[in-house]
Amino acid sequence: MFPLRPSYIGLSAVLACGLALSAVGACTASAAEPVVVHEGFYPLAGPVLSGDTVVWAQGASGDKTRVRAAVPGAQASTLLTLPFVAFSSDGGFVDLAGSPEALGVRTTTTKFKKRRVHGDDPVFVPFRRPTAKRQRIAVPTKSTDTLLGATPGSTPAPLAAFPYRLPAPKKCSAPLTLDGGFSAAGADLLWSESITPCVAGKLRWGQSSGRIVSQPATGGPVTVLSLQAPGASQVTEVHGEGDFVASELNRVDSPSASIEVRRRSTGELISQVALDEYVPFDVQADGTLAYVATDFAHNDFSYTPTVLLPGQSVGQPLPFEATPESIIRISGGRVAFSVGKRHASLILTDLAGIGSRIGSLGDPVFFTTVFDLSPTRITWLQVKRKGPAPIKAQDL
Repeated sequence: MFPLRPSYIGLSAVLACGLALSAVGACTASAAEPVVVHEGFYPLAGPVLSGDTVVWAQGASGDKTRVRAAVPGAQASTLLTLPFVAFSSDGGFVDLAGSPEALGVRTTTTKFKKRRVHGDDPVFVPFRRPTAKRQRIAVPTKSTDTLLGATPGSTPAPLAAFPYRLPAPKKCSAPLTLDGGFSAAGADLLWSESITPCVAGKLRWGQSSGRIVSQPATGGPVTVLSLQAPGASQVTEVHGEGDFVASELNRVDSPSASIEVRRRSTGELISQVALDEYVPFDVQADGTLAYVATDFAHNDFSYTPTVLLPGQSVGQPLPFEATPESIIRISGGRVAFSVGKRHASLILTDLAGIGSRIGSLGDPVFFTTVFDLSPTRITWLQVKRKGPAPIKAQDL
C-alpha cells in the first residue's frame, strides 16, 4: 500500500474524471492499456522516451552494453553498441536522455592501473578495501565522459568528450569537467559543466564555476545558457523541455541549494525555489516546475509533490505523500511521480492533483529514471525480485 494524503485518492479521482470527461485535460487517466515493450535483464539506464520510441540500455554479464529502442507493439532494435562490458570492473557507465526530437547518450569509462598502496592511501578501490599491509591492486587513473546524440530512432554519434585524471589533478590538465546534469529539450541536448580557473600553474577548485550548455543532438554550435559566478554555485542537475530549462544549483561555500527555471532563448529567470537538500524536479514546455518539496519542521520529515507555475513564488502541493527516493516528471499538463519506498507505485495526475495509480514500479533498487513522461505517452520499468523486469508503455 502506498502512502496517500489525506486519504486513498483512487476512487475520488475516478469519480472526478467521470464528471469531467468533456473537459480537455481534466482527467489524466487513459483508457489505453499498458504494452510490454521489453522484458529481460534489469536495464543499465532508462527507459526514456525519444520521439515515438522507448529507449533503454541493457547488457548481461560478460556482454557489451547496447542501447536499444522500440516502438510499443513492435520489435526492439539495437541503436548503438558501447565499447565496455556490463557489470565489469572497467568503469563503464551509461545515461540516457530523450525528447520528441532528440536522443542523448552519456557514457563514462574509467581506466585502471596496478599500483602498490597502503591501507590509508586516498584512492578509490572498487569491490575491496586495502589493509595496512602494502599490496598491489587496481586503482583508477583516468575517466572520460562522452556525449552522443541523434534524432529519434537513429544511431547516436559522438558530440563531445571530457577526459579527467584520477585522483583530482593539481596541475592545469582538466579545467573543464562534466557535471551530473544531462537532459534533452526539443532538438537539443543540455548538460552542465564546471570550469576551474588555473592560477600559477595550479587548478583552484574552490573558485570553480558552473554553467549550462546546449548543442543540437545532430551536432552544431555549443551555446552557453547560463554561467554562475566563480566560487558561487555548481550546477548538479538539469532538466529541460521546449524553450525552458530547470537546474539545481549547489552553493560551494554552504549546504544551501536552489532550483532555477530559465527561458533558454533569452536567459530570463522565470521562477526559483530554495532547497534544504537535493530534491527531484522537472520542467515542462510552458515553464511549469514540478518538484518534491521537503519539510523538516518539528522533526516531522515530509516529502510532497509540488507544482510551481511560471511567475509564482509559492508552489501548489499535490495531495500525495512521497518518499525521499521518489522521482518526478511533468509534461503536457500531467505530473508523474512514484510513491512508496517498497512496492512503489506510479501515480499520474493533472496539475491540480486529480489522477490515479498507473502501474507498479515493483521494488526499485535505483530511483534514477525508472520512468519517463511525454505529452502523449508514459513509460516505466517494473522491477521484480525474481525473473525478468518488464519495460511498459502506455498512450495517454
